[in-house]
Amino acid sequence: MGCEHRSRPFELLVHHGEHDRIAFAPHQRARTLMDLRSHVAALASMLPESHEHSHALVFANDRYAFTVAMLAAWLRGHAVALPPNGQSQAMTALRSRDEIVAMLHDTDQHGGIDVRSIVSRDVSANVSMPLPFRVSPQRLLVTLFTSGSTGEPRPIRKHAHQLIGEAELLVRTFELAGADIVATVPAHHIYGLLLSVLVPLVGGGAFCCTTPLFADAIAESLLGLETPVLVSVPAHLRVLEVLEPQPATRGVRTFSSGAPLPDVVASMLHERLRVPPIELLGSTETGGIAWRNAPEMPFWIPLPGIRVGQDPTGRMLLDSPFLASTEPQPFTCADCIELVSSEPTRFRHMGRADDVVKVAGKRVSTLALEHRLRTIEGIEEAVVIALPRNASQGDPDARGQRLAAVLVGRERPSSAIRAALEPWFDPVVIPRMVYFVDHLPRTERGKLARDQLLGILAASTGPEKHAWQQPASADLIADNATWFEGHFPHRHVLPAIVQLVELVLPMVHRHWPELDRVHRLLRLKFIQPIAFGEVLSVALQRRAVHRVGFRITRAGETCSSGVLEFSATPFS
Repeated sequence: MGCEHRSRPFELLVHHGEHDRIAFAPHQRARTLMDLRSHVAALASMLPESHEHSHALVFANDRYAFTVAMLAAWLRGHAVALPPNGQSQAMTALRSRDEIVAMLHDTDQHGGIDVRSIVSRDVSANVSMPLPFRVSPQRLLVTLFTSGSTGEPRPIRKHAHQLIGEAELLVRTFELAGADIVATVPAHHIYGLLLSVLVPLVGGGAFCCTTPLFADAIAESLLGLETPVLVSVPAHLRVLEVLEPQPATRGVRTFSSGAPLPDVVASMLHERLRVPPIELLGSTETGGIAWRNAPEMPFWIPLPGIRVGQDPTGRMLLDSPFLASTEPQPFTCADCIELVSSEPTRFRHMGRADDVVKVAGKRVSTLALEHRLRTIEGIEEAVVIALPRNASQGDPDARGQRLAAVLVGRERPSSAIRAALEPWFDPVVIPRMVYFVDHLPRTERGKLARDQLLGILAASTGPEKHAWQQPASADLIADNATWFEGHFPHRHVLPAIVQLVELVLPMVHRHWPELDRVHRLLRLKFIQPIAFGEVLSVALQRRAVHRVGFRITRAGETCSSGVLEFSATPFS
């Protein structure tokens, strides 16, 4: 398999007809192969000549605009550089690199070429990308940058035999030819790039242009698709629990990656969608490694052509055609596994090697502690962080490390948490510091943002939940008919986006006019539907400088809640 992937050329878009739709979105005109070919060729004509190491920096929220930018760069001979996020500092830092010769985006914050000016044009029959679109297996296509959640972003280079080879493997293994893919993860990360862009391009399918995050928006994006596939991460999949089971979402195949999928979320998805979710194991560095049906399969199955072994310390040994040619094979991964069988290979994932820490001379897996914490009633999420002991006194590891548990859910005294763990662990390794927070900080891919979490711990002085300050509240009646138009034809329900834009944000700006645009939406929960004419109470609580929590209630019952994070702008 490895030799084949490194010797034959790859072709994209060969399974699409000229008028086949490539991209779609609710309430938007579908994009066809003819549209794509015209827009790619038009954008490519605007790019500079390529040289040996030239890259185009690409960031686009709209998946169609992203795809046009990526293919135009490739057509012109450039590789594509993908930033970890679209923040101005991250983009500026990458743009200053010598290999960056152009920047393609669809935002209002950056220079370069705004791809929206291209994709909004009418299709020209005289300008068209040639087909088939062929790339050499050894050609450098993409340089990704790690998220920076555990340090400075570093480049990960992907050649065609790694990137397109893996997309073809996913199409074959999971029968994704012709699939209509909706993704809650962005295209500029490896998981989103593979599943929501490259898989449709090589498999004759189509993708949703938008990246829906609210439960009703996800359901609307899947509505009416013949072969619907949802690509997501556990942090996003949790929101689907608020959806009532409905025929429109039955049979949706779901992929999850980026973080462990809790059994309770996997069971909920299986019950509502009638199809067990597929969990993928892999990383930016290694590519895809294995899969399983959660929660039915406690073990992992290597993807075809992937060989997995175990070294004497329990770490995974990986042979894969998707590893860089400069890496030794077998490659020693940071993952720890337990082989269930060798023929065929089946294994359990035991966490990462750096999940095992020493506390007072005893070794303990933080992954095992987190799993047990999540079984405590009322605890929704848990993470255990190892902190240096007495680091401020120059003694970073006198007696090993100390552990802190950061929990999301119903608050309990530290003594109750400790009592629940004592039957399972040596008392000396049980976390003595327990913090309750409203949400765990995560990246766009659903991975834990460790640096932000350490900041939470550094700012905390005890086990109590962070205090909210500057509260505000108001009562109102949901009697504006325009709020309910089109949602939904047979049941008038107040959409999630209307709750934020019409109820929450105006109230935020009345009380705190110095807050600017919303930067991120955190820990959103839309629990109960809101009908026309109902009396609501909206409560706001401001924490720190740029975050405001909201809760919408009806007769004391919570309908929705969440946290809004605003752009950092100086106070006037």
